[in-house]
Amino acid sequence: MSLLSYGELLCSFDGKNITLSRQKDLTWSPWPHCDQNENRKGMQCFQGLLNYQPYSTKDGGLILMKGSSKLFDELFAKKREQDEHEDKPPPEEETRDLFIFKEEDVKWFESRGYTLQKINIGPGDLVSTSCSPAQIFTHMLCRYLGTAERCKYAAHPQGDLIRHVQYVCMTPPKFAKEQDIKLKSELFHDSQGTTHWPHYNIHKAGPPLRNGKLCPKNRTEPLEKLIITDRILQLAGVKAC
Repeated sequence: MSLLSYGELLCSFDGKNITLSRQKDLTWSPWPHCDQNENRKGMQCFQGLLNYQPYSTKDGGLILMKGSSKLFDELFAKKREQDEHEDKPPPEEETRDLFIFKEEDVKWFESRGYTLQKINIGPGDLVSTSCSPAQIFTHMLCRYLGTAERCKYAAHPQGDLIRHVQYVCMTPPKFAKEQDIKLKSELFHDSQGTTHWPHYNIHKAGPPLRNGKLCPKNRTEPLEKLIITDRILQLAGVKAC
């Protein structure tokens, strides 16, 4: 599968992940998942990560089932219930693009020859994976190509390095609806972000709260202003290619 075969692509306005190592104030458990709703079929979104640190076995990073996105439609040909993980979407968000697998689902992949792999990568490495089945994010980034259907989750770092990655996600413009592109354009000009999905699940965010009050450290624009070019506007979907 090649991103280039899809021609022009829309990009997300995604965030960074900065995870401190050896944190004692957090509880963590594996959450194998895919970032694609089970009702979406086939390739819909390419998820990517740009890595800033050298990561080895104890530093956390990406854990994935390479190639598992090919089984996405087969997996959900049968109705499946999500695991009761603390990050499971609430019932009112049943269309949200997150499905957390139960242990039996992971074994389903394993019975077909797929295994979870931890990927070690270096600074500047770019990972692109699909949102569908078996990826696992273990706080890092790599060179693998995939889609939102792949199975994955994040492992907490055990070493001394701080996890530092930038999310870069892409999708073919043909999947985008006109109203979503319009809303995305508004978010771009308001310096707001999207989810991993460049063309869907686009929502305006309210100001962050701290102890029930507006956070005094909130900013409405970045400290370093973006240099806007025609190409950036095209990638964002604000301007036609």
